[in-house]
Amino acid sequence: MKSPLNFRELAKSATEYQAEFQRRDHLGNLVGARFISIDRDQIIYHYEVKPEHFNPNGFLHGGALYTVMDSSQGAFVHFILDEKFEIAVTGTATIRYEKPLRSGSVEIK
Repeated sequence: MKSPLNFRELAKSATEYQAEFQRRDHLGNLVGARFISIDRDQIIYHYEVKPEHFNPNGFLHGGALYTVMDSSQGAFVHFILDEKFEIAVTGTATIRYEKPLRSGSVEIK
């Protein structure tokens, strides 16, 4: 399926792809996800835990962390897709959180 905004073809390097994906990742940007690097083997995203993303119990809301994980994996899959498949969307996801967070940062690879 053709992407209506296929910037992968326009990017001449991983750095250009990274900058354009970050610019277009509105929800990821809203929660403060930062796209650090990408190549054909790995992507790195960074997320700083913020009190405004806490659940009523005072811990990071799982949905905020999921948003960053989904953005990072979407960027990676889109980057490595073969030219005949230009888009991908999350069909299903299962996350096993390791521990509740109140501060710090998360690096997603």
